[in-house]
Amino acid sequence: MEYPRYFHPNRVCQNGLIYWRGLRIYIGYLLAGEWIGLEELGDGRWDAYFGVIRIGGFNERDTTGTKDDYLTLNVSPM
Repeated sequence: MEYPRYFHPNRVCQNGLIYWRGLRIYIGYLLAGEWIGLEELGDGRWDAYFGVIRIGGFNERDTTGTKDDYLTLNVSPM
């Protein structure tokens, strides 16, 4: 799968995680082995895409109340 040059491609691990800038971000085990694209929105916010579909987003600065370096994807409403 190809993404625009300004996207940051990342492969989803078998456990559904991606590793990004020292963080573990849960994307979903159904996408294990697939490439997703991360688009920077600014101020630590990122959107995650599978192809042309936005699957959600996360804020890399939002680790309050989380287990150390673990974040989950805020899923896009359908």
